[in-house]
Amino acid sequence: MSRQWVEARRLQWGEGSVVFKNRVLGEFASSDSTGVIPLAWVERAVDLWNQNAAAIATDPRVQGLGIDVGGGKSDGDMTTFALRRANTITEIRRYGRGDTMETVGRIQGVLNGQPYLDDCIPVVDSIGVGAGVVARLRELDVPVVPFNAAEGTDRRDHSGELGFANKRAWAWWNLREMLDPSSGHDVALPPDDLLIGDLTAPRWRVLSGGKILIESKDEIRKRIGRSTDTGDAAVMVMASLNLSTDAEEPLVRNAGLEAVTNEYRRQVLEDYGQGNTSLGDLFSKEF
Repeated sequence: MSRQWVEARRLQWGEGSVVFKNRVLGEFASSDSTGVIPLAWVERAVDLWNQNAAAIATDPRVQGLGIDVGGGKSDGDMTTFALRRANTITEIRRYGRGDTMETVGRIQGVLNGQPYLDDCIPVVDSIGVGAGVVARLRELDVPVVPFNAAEGTDRRDHSGELGFANKRAWAWWNLREMLDPSSGHDVALPPDDLLIGDLTAPRWRVLSGGKILIESKDEIRKRIGRSTDTGDAAVMVMASLNLSTDAEEPLVRNAGLEAVTNEYRRQVLEDYGQGNTSLGDLFSKEF
């Protein structure tokens, strides 16, 4: 292996990650004791995907779509789509940041390719720029589930003993429990190195109030040098199996202007070149 390859993997996975230790340093490490998802569980899911690769390739149906929206112009994060059919993430798609309308157009493209639109309701990261994507989809009368990672939740883990500090913690733990070989879910994941690295990167701890807290994206970025965009998209699309029928995430289209962030305000005005037009004039109808 070349020095350049090792450096690329260090930047990709993080020097202290389980994946880097296994695949680059040759050290055996099936999991990080503080990691949310054990590497062995992720590798099992990848094996299941590889075993069914031919069937996956011949069935274009998409029953779930998770979108982690890239940040502003100064942010290097990618916009990432995770496509799901049943318990299989069939495909990962990554795009440069793009603008709100471009992201909405890509979502529409996925949905328009499906025989039954109701089979696939996208789950979109609704913090920051993602709020604009949610608002625009609602304006187009496209059902969407906004995912606000910072929101609280009353959900409990499988044992019923632990709660979650926020919705992000629940969603990551939900995927952990689905990937557990004893769960019977048999989740299949594509052989995507970034996805594998992302899913094994976050750490967790239990707060004094009996709630699970997952390491924040900013903390992960500082530790491994990049954001877990791919992992977050995968977590959201697997959470969609529960979100779409949960009262916590109603499929409400009339969001109102409170859902539109200042970033979206600036971006809409910029996109349409209407710098002197008020937001109220632009959005006089309900979303």
